[in-house]
Amino acid sequence: MGAVDQDALVVVSLRANGTVVAGSVKVVGNNMGGMPASSIAGGSHFGWSIATCGDIDRDGVADLTVGARTDGTGGPDTGAAYILYLNPGNDADPVKDFLKLSNLTSGVGAAFSSGGLWAAAGGLGDLDGDRRPDLLLAGRGDSTAGVGRGSLVVAFMGGALASPSPSVSPTPSASPSPSPARAGDVIRSVKIADGTGGLPGNLLGNNDLFGESVRAIGDIDGDGIVDVAAWAIGDADGATLAGATWIVFLNRDGTAKNVSKISATEGGAEFSASNEGYFGASPTRFD
Repeated sequence: MGAVDQDALVVVSLRANGTVVAGSVKVVGNNMGGMPASSIAGGSHFGWSIATCGDIDRDGVADLTVGARTDGTGGPDTGAAYILYLNPGNDADPVKDFLKLSNLTSGVGAAFSSGGLWAAAGGLGDLDGDRRPDLLLAGRGDSTAGVGRGSLVVAFMGGALASPSPSVSPTPSASPSPSPARAGDVIRSVKIADGTGGLPGNLLGNNDLFGESVRAIGDIDGDGIVDVAAWAIGDADGATLAGATWIVFLNRDGTAKNVSKISATEGGAEFSASNEGYFGASPTRFD
């Protein structure tokens, strides 16, 4: 799957050798692939980020989050995130339904600041133990504590319940979601920014753009809770725009319990900084 011009995605099926199955190419955009006309604003950069987010609507098919980081809902360059509920197989349109998360969305909209360039960053699994998959959003232009410092948002989702998981139990701090909530409703959200949501104040600098790229990276510290890696493309450790990656250790309530920074001057990476080096792009875990 990839983004193309005119704010659309392309969905393909692959053979075992990595080539595309003939006739499987489908475009997802306005009035294409199951999306209604005018559902995507022109010039919103729909497709800026694409990630799986688990089975939000509990139909047995994995769903997608798609970022549109220059969407103007609620203000210029506020950004938005789409949840695409996918159809199984190759015969039907790829998308059977969708939900747009924006500045106007109950439960999360207040976090979407104008100019924040908000976009989807993918799934976190069931963070709070309520048997519903939760989402991670990022706003690299958010100015909560200073111009362009950036921030993350953990969105706790409603909808149908999954089967009980023996490895995850609800905690007293995790309020149960009301059962009438439909798939994709945001029950509540937590913003992680400089001095907010567990991050110490003045941890980030102006124009660090923390959240340019974000990934869930599994349980790094062994506490049974998923953790997150976030790229700060504008970080200036050792050089102008040298870049850095932050490891954010999460609590089950969506706040940060601790952070660790990897840059040219911190975290033991031992490399030389360079101007416009942009270290830390697209952090990913592999074992």
